[in-house]
Amino acid sequence: MRKQKRLEENFGAADVFLSEDEYEGLEKALAGILIYGKRTDEDIAKLHRMAEV
Repeated sequence: MRKQKRLEENFGAADVFLSEDEYEGLEKALAGILIYGKRTDEDIAKLHRMAEV
């Protein structure tokens, strides 16, 4: 069951704990990323519909 193994790996990611310094560093790094365009549920639904064609 390959899918079950992948699920277990993904659930394992929930057990990651960051120190306060690590968390602050991550937040600082993410704040420096510029996002272009909007990201809404409607936009994501359009992408899914396009992929189905």
